[in-house]
Amino acid sequence: MSYPNFMIVGAAKAGTTSLAYYLAQHPDIFMSAKKETRFFSQEYEKGIDFYRNNYFSDVFSEKMAGEADVTYFMRPFVARKIKAELADIKIIIILRNPVERAYSGYLMARRGARKEKRPFLEVLRENKRQLEEYYKLVKNTLSEKEAEEKYQLISWKSELLQCGHYYENITRFISCFGESNVKILHFKQLVDDAPAVCEEVFRFFNVDPCQRIDYTIKNQYRSKNRFYLNKIIPSWIKRKSVKALVSKIKIARPQQQPPVKPVINAEEKKWLIDYYRQPNKQLADYLKCDLSSWSL
Repeated sequence: MSYPNFMIVGAAKAGTTSLAYYLAQHPDIFMSAKKETRFFSQEYEKGIDFYRNNYFSDVFSEKMAGEADVTYFMRPFVARKIKAELADIKIIIILRNPVERAYSGYLMARRGARKEKRPFLEVLRENKRQLEEYYKLVKNTLSEKEAEEKYQLISWKSELLQCGHYYENITRFISCFGESNVKILHFKQLVDDAPAVCEEVFRFFNVDPCQRIDYTIKNQYRSKNRFYLNKIIPSWIKRKSVKALVSKIKIARPQQQPPVKPVINAEEKKWLIDYYRQPNKQLADYLKCDLSSWSL
């Protein structure tokens, strides 16, 4: 069998890390030790053999092997590249209220390596301007390669908004892989009932749905120091021998109150609700579901 044969492609800040952790515990599922290899979004020129040798050489007897990389959902040309190399792959997409998702991405940028200092609304307005400029350029671009090069020039901040264009991003993958090979999940369901969501994924993969999984670990908001610590320690560890060793390690640290997560203000929330109103309606019509709560 050719690996990988599944991918969690997004959306960013919608529970992909948690889902990957849960799936990695299933004996018939192998998750790439590195989350977000960014092969198809940034290293495609290295070739598919590089990808398989570096991230899937440890696959043993697992029926399913895959990775989680949210950049694949946002980048317009990734789906076609995946299709060209991995035609029969299964795709998982998790959707979250795009207002909450965008703000969560902004908070990560503030406390992460990007060290964003500007107010959220200022970032959003610049983000919108860059996206509009990109779409305008694409209309006048003849080749896909030129369009991809232009997309690479836009700031990462533009993806705060672009990632929430769910209809556009979902239909790209469905057009490449077909509806039967694309599983769409919802962040709220993952938070409220992770076992039920994982059982749904296990059945999608045609592996045993009755497995004992640890659902206690959550990808919660962290202070800046805890954010960097999390980047050093892997999100999941596949091999049992290493798991056993890590479980015995106790890091002594003083008791501290959990950090208070900032809350989006009314003006920022209204701006995002207005921005996503039409894309959300388009998505609701396509999925035939009620997304009205995203506009509250």
